Amino acid sequence: LCEKIKEIDANLKDFTGSKPFRGILTGYNKAFLIDDEIKNRLIASDSKCSEIIKPYLRGKDVARWHSDWNNLWMIFVPWDCPINQYPSVLHWLETHREGLEKRPEVRQGRFPWYAMSRYGSDYWHLLEQPKLLIQGIAFHPRFSLDEAGMFTNNSVFFLPSTDKWALAALNSPVMWYFAFRYLPHKKDEALAMDGILTETLPIA
Repeated sequence: LCEKIKEIDANLKDFTGSKPFRGILTGYNKAFLIDDEIKNRLIASDSKCSEIIKPYLRGKDVARWHSDWNNLWMIFVPWDCPINQYPSVLHWLETHREGLEKRPEVRQGRFPWYAMSRYGSDYWHLLEQPKLLIQGIAFHPRFSLDEAGMFTNNSVFFLPSTDKWALAALNSPVMWYFAFRYLPHKKDEALAMDGILTETLPIA
């Protein structure tokens, strides 16, 4: 069966017209990933900061077909963010400054202490659009359609596509059968669903 599947000409990247992208790597989750309570407090102090506070999904939130949002938020601070325009966020980040400044890239002067480590400078805007989500480490098929423009952390990969046939193929038992035999295995037989690996999955 696997040999027959491998004969399929189209892979996921060709079929959807895009490679999968990795979610945001904050570099210091304590500062950038917050709950409802902290988000509401920041916005109550400064309503403008709502511009850079985004709803986000973790890898474990990505389910089959759809994803379950747990009212979690990401303070999205790219390297060129005018942080002084968001005083309540700046004050919050100041409380984590020691940890933020210890990051190797900050010590090397690559970006400001208050910014995220890897924010997807070339593609982060695609997160705001409908897309397919891929759970980065999976014990079962975990591909879902996000139509709400959710941001994701680095344990999720995403495709800027809403192709439901691709979603159905990825979630199918035969795809899991194939993936289990060709993708790398991690602890307890979980599969590594890194973008560079999943983009080659065959789509009939």
